Amino acid sequence: MEIVMIGYAGLAEGLRMIRENKDQLRKRYAEGYLREMLEDEEILRQMKEQVDGLLETSDVRLRNPGDQAGEEEERGLEEGMLVELTDGLYAALWNLGEMGKCGLTVELSAIPLRQGTVEVCNELDVNPYEIPSPGSFLYLSSNGYRKALEFKEAGIPAFLIGTTTAEKARVITRGEEKRYMDKIRPEK
Repeated sequence: MEIVMIGYAGLAEGLRMIRENKDQLRKRYAEGYLREMLEDEEILRQMKEQVDGLLETSDVRLRNPGDQAGEEEERGLEEGMLVELTDGLYAALWNLGEMGKCGLTVELSAIPLRQGTVEVCNELDVNPYEIPSPGSFLYLSSNGYRKALEFKEAGIPAFLIGTTTAEKARVITRGEEKRYMDKIRPEK
């Protein structure tokens, strides 16, 4: 299965961090730039509406791989499975591997980030791939490239970021470089 990301890594949490750390961020960024970063709230609102529309179709099913109890665990990975990045992108990827009893390969440069998220994460020394991303999702498809194009044509920000593998390794690549994922434990 191919992994399509809908939305942007760390966007919702990045926006929260901007609002809560405005005084610190004003020392580095102009007020106008901070306001511009916060305009990404509109992206989250639109994505919620778009994903709600997707969930009304029969080929998209919302699942939470973090809740591996009973029937959900037994079903494994499915075409059209949609997973919210509640605990962050890396945690969702790890949990997909657990649910599917598989590995995965994800290209780091394909993971979408908004510049405001990058800026605030750099300033506050946090990893944008590990922070909660409610409102962003992973979507599984046998033809992720086609699905990403379909979503984009419908106005939904979607990006093919990787694939599941038969091996158990969960690998993040950046060109020729490889890094193996460790289990992510979300902060509570």
